[in-house]
Amino acid sequence: AQISTTQSKYGGSSLLLDGNSDYVSTTALFTLDTSEDFTIECWFYALSDQTANRSLIVINNGTNNLATSFQLGKSSSTPSKLGINGMSSSGETYVFNNSYPLYTWSHVAIVRISDIVYCYLDGILDGSFSDTSTIDDSTIRVGVNRGLTAYWDGYIDSVRITKGVGRYTANFNPETDTFA
Repeated sequence: AQISTTQSKYGGSSLLLDGNSDYVSTTALFTLDTSEDFTIECWFYALSDQTANRSLIVINNGTNNLATSFQLGKSSSTPSKLGINGMSSSGETYVFNNSYPLYTWSHVAIVRISDIVYCYLDGILDGSFSDTSTIDDSTIRVGVNRGLTAYWDGYIDSVRITKGVGRYTANFNPETDTFA
């Protein structure tokens, strides 16, 4: 993984991931408990139609336990669509209805408010589902799936995880309403 000035959404640089072995990892300093509100979001720029399970953001304890992890990335079943794996499910919990474009910055936000998870792509509500899981969040990874076997190919900028706040309750303009 490297910082690149070739593409960026904010600040003149972004994280460049090569799709082969690059990712970043850090220890989480929080817990996303059952029924706690949260927002997980980032900007991304895909350089290829990702193969299955290449992930933007993974939060888990370093194991493959889907039921206690969160994985946001390329859907395992549908080209050019994002999917969420884990949470209270043993498989793919949600597949976005709308596709993401290649070679263009897109914003994704996953918002949990009162046990409902809302999925936004470029500020438009794509869908929602019920969830009361606790995410075992000792590790946060950007650019790789939970099994460390599928890597994101492209840029990622402005990753933000907000504990205790569901930031978006309706459609929004990610160009002006995020990170304000």
